[in-house]
Amino acid sequence: MEAFFGVDIGTYSSKGVLVDRAGTIQAECRRSHGLSVPRAGWAEHDADSLWWADFCSLTIELSQKADSLGLQPAGIGISAIAPCVLPVDEQGRPLRRGILYGIDTRASEQIKAMEAELGSEQIRRIAGSGLDSQSAGPKIRWVRENEPEIAAQTRYWLTSTSYLVYRLTGRAVIDRYTASFFRPLYNLAKGRWSVEAAASVCPVEQLPELTWTTETAGTIGREASKACGLPEGLPVIAGTADAAAEAVSAGVLEPGDSMIMFGSSLFIITLHDTLQRSSIFWPAVSLFPGTWALTGGMATSGAVTQWMKDNIFAGIGGFDSEAEAGAEPRFSELTRKAGEVPPGAEGLLMLPYMSGERTPVDDPLARGVLAGLSLRHGQAHLYRAALEAVGYGIRHNLEEMAGERRMAGEKLKKKNNGAEETAGSLQKADPGDAGALAVVGGGAKSPVWMQLVADITGRSLSVFQSGGAAYGDAILAAYGTGVFPSRKAAADWKPSRHGYHPNPENRNLYDRYYRRYRELYGATASIVHELAGETETPKE
Repeated sequence: MEAFFGVDIGTYSSKGVLVDRAGTIQAECRRSHGLSVPRAGWAEHDADSLWWADFCSLTIELSQKADSLGLQPAGIGISAIAPCVLPVDEQGRPLRRGILYGIDTRASEQIKAMEAELGSEQIRRIAGSGLDSQSAGPKIRWVRENEPEIAAQTRYWLTSTSYLVYRLTGRAVIDRYTASFFRPLYNLAKGRWSVEAAASVCPVEQLPELTWTTETAGTIGREASKACGLPEGLPVIAGTADAAAEAVSAGVLEPGDSMIMFGSSLFIITLHDTLQRSSIFWPAVSLFPGTWALTGGMATSGAVTQWMKDNIFAGIGGFDSEAEAGAEPRFSELTRKAGEVPPGAEGLLMLPYMSGERTPVDDPLARGVLAGLSLRHGQAHLYRAALEAVGYGIRHNLEEMAGERRMAGEKLKKKNNGAEETAGSLQKADPGDAGALAVVGGGAKSPVWMQLVADITGRSLSVFQSGGAAYGDAILAAYGTGVFPSRKAAADWKPSRHGYHPNPENRNLYDRYYRRYRELYGATASIVHELAGETETPKE
């Protein structure tokens, strides 16, 4: 039987799966890794010792499993955190560590300069939205201005997925979905790199070739085969960003579908059949011709809980009375105890902006805030406050997305002389409607977290437990090699799911706390900005 490989490189871990033609996961494996933070607001990964090393380690293990099961490798799909910025030389060697996606906020000055030079309206015309920390263009410019010796040696500006595909096939490509986040370099409406925008960033010739996600980028070469254990000649699709692959794993394939991904950061995707321009969120070409995405994201979600686990609870043995003294606490123990704390954490409220914030608060200088702390509060209160903070952030994103959709509907109604009809997926893809939201990712494994998110947002959640983005990569590889006759057929590889529904008894309380959450940012922003501006000692 044929089998497909899927590999996803995340912020703190990487995962690989081996999936047979029926959609059954035959093997999966994971590798953990760190995150380099040279200074506050920066986030980096080493492309070879992390991205490539994790990839090879995973594929070697999966290849051995395929051999033992008698499975015939038929293709591989790859996803990774994106958009990242990685300059490589003529030989494809990385010239510095990769600069990560929106959690890296170093390019604030470059954003201001580009907005002044190109004009905000012109940027929106080209890219569909403005510039922020999720935009790769200003980060490329940051390298050119701050590390000119590196820029002078650069042949290509790659992202994480495109670097791995390059190592495997020798071809520098980027899928159109990921290219959409190289704002303002990609012209959304025209589907090509913008020479006009690139003039202030880098030559267009230094950008990868544009492809669709499921197009075959090439086949695995001899040297790459020796390194990663995959057979020479195996088809490699162009791949995509982790969030898009995760959406595929939950069957989010058609206009009208939407998803929330709980990872180190949080990502929201809604699919449409027309381009959705926005002043707040990030429009993108979707994975398939004729489809579009409107996306948003919080800079931290799982990263907040990871930080608490590592720094607040480390060395205390968790909450389990049977845990050994000094043992590392488990997330299951932390969330179990947090679930025993009443909604609202008994007057404790947190802002989760520990690495700035992306949407709908575009503020790289935002930082975490803990309000209402008293001697009554303990470890479980702190952890519940963190979980609820992410829930409030999700509600904020959903409300703003719904608000933009209503405004677009009103404009269209006026354009149609008052007619009620709406174009394409204007109504059915509205994330503010009463439909259930598809939820995926590591945080989705926590029943306590999922229930309080349902309570805070007032929305039902369909939580999918699958192989995640790596499983989505395998689906995309199968689609790209002709296994599925259509996108709808690809949804037949459906993972199991569990539903969570809002508890109406918590509605009024969470409405009050949500209003306070919104007010807390405005009340503390000026102080937080001053603190964020203080000089910090660089560190690894």
